[in-house]
Amino acid sequence: SMYVCDHDTGEMWSLVALGVKERFSVAIGTGISGMCAQSGTVINVKDAANDPRTAKAVAAATGYAMHSTLCAPILGTPGAPGHTRGGAAGVLGVVQLLNKVGGTGHFSKEDEVAIVAFCNIVSLAMRNAMVFDELRVRDAEREMIFSSISSYICKFSPSGHLQWSNNPKQLEATLGVSSKRMRDDRFDTWLQTISGPRDDPE
Repeated sequence: SMYVCDHDTGEMWSLVALGVKERFSVAIGTGISGMCAQSGTVINVKDAANDPRTAKAVAAATGYAMHSTLCAPILGTPGAPGHTRGGAAGVLGVVQLLNKVGGTGHFSKEDEVAIVAFCNIVSLAMRNAMVFDELRVRDAEREMIFSSISSYICKFSPSGHLQWSNNPKQLEATLGVSSKRMRDDRFDTWLQTISGPRDDPE
């Protein structure tokens, strides 16, 4: 199974769960997977059925019969220690393996190394997706701002400083950049840092 953490609600949501059609949530800190998300560390349990950390309600709801389990966190920075709140890395999600087949029937140290390596790859993919989404949102915001200032008339000096605008106060409110900065700094230094419309144009 793979879970994605939602730290705003304090829950993890199943992203992939073999044999389960409906997505389900687990509170961070609840059950073995939830404790993995809370601690940011690998948890390897040989007898999950009798382990007090096992969330019996989740197992019953999903139909899982856990014997052995191995959980590893998907960290914001691969290999760095992290917690769900605080810390430089943070936990993006959790990967959980159940009921190893063959051998001793429980997961080994080699399995732990393998799952951590896998989680590092997943972490990279998730962080790249987050960056892409953030850039897409920023592009949409800038497009909205550029559309809103299309009716403004501005005059710039050859050096790139604002000299005059037909509506400086409204332009200032729309861009979120003070008129003084637009006059003092080249347009390319403040255009890339526009914060969007401000509630107070003063």
